[in-house]
Amino acid sequence: IGFASSNRGDGLVLRTPHLAVTLESDDRSVCAMRVASRQLRFGPREKCAGSRRPRGAARWCVDLFWCSATDCWRSLAIPVPTGGPEPGSEVDLALQACWQEAQDFTDIGSVRVTIPQGGTVSVQHCRVTRGRLSSRAEDLGILEFVAGGQVEAAGGIDALRGSQRPMQFATEDVIISFLLYVPKSQGPHPILLFFHGDMTRGQQQCTQPGLPDFVEQYGPALLVIDPKKEKGNHPCRDFVVVTPCCSEDVWWLRQPALHDAKTYATYMEDCLLQLVGWLDGLGLNFPGQGVCLAGQSMGAYMALELARAMPDR
Repeated sequence: IGFASSNRGDGLVLRTPHLAVTLESDDRSVCAMRVASRQLRFGPREKCAGSRRPRGAARWCVDLFWCSATDCWRSLAIPVPTGGPEPGSEVDLALQACWQEAQDFTDIGSVRVTIPQGGTVSVQHCRVTRGRLSSRAEDLGILEFVAGGQVEAAGGIDALRGSQRPMQFATEDVIISFLLYVPKSQGPHPILLFFHGDMTRGQQQCTQPGLPDFVEQYGPALLVIDPKKEKGNHPCRDFVVVTPCCSEDVWWLRQPALHDAKTYATYMEDCLLQLVGWLDGLGLNFPGQGVCLAGQSMGAYMALELARAMPDR
């Protein structure tokens, strides 16, 4: 009531090219991996200790995450920024490794990538063996790559048990990044969605696409990975915990990103409802069981709005 409805319906996700990287390495001492680019402003700007890079040499970075079941590092789908290179053009991605926490990253090689057509993910499968880099490219549809595709690439649901993993869910209009925690035991388990508050969440804060750096630092997403809570088996660990992230373009279901915005982003609501349906399809919870919703500040508003949108749950 009192809102102008906005169902963007412009197929933005299907019009946007995406990139992704998998990286296998025989060096088991590496503690972190990432990709960097001068041509794509797709993440935080690279920080250099000691001296500044020459003018025009700035690079932007995206972190990879470790996938133990498949024994490799992976990225989420990385959208090519609006106004960036056109499909068919080529860009260079530097692969970087870090061997100790708080240490600088070091380039270990680079791959040349062809920007794909909109709605496609160009996946670069890279392997470093004895310091030598090889790679091959594979094109996948973005709706095939995210969600179920990411679960399958991680080794299936059983490979996710007892861990929290970055994931993505998409419709034709919007893509949402989220953290997914699956309890160790077979379950079934109730589903808990936690929505964060109105914190800074621009490109500079997102070390992985759509995932601000604060997302693991509080709330259930922290409680399920905090070693201090493991001994007492914190109640959060009995839930399938989902922590979606809100883009800087919206105030969850309001746009623009202002608490008093009068336009209702129905495309966001549709995406979140489909995300809940997808979670049901994983078979982790009791059939027909309700979904637990919680949030902080702006996220509390989101929890109330989503409860209104699915009264049957």
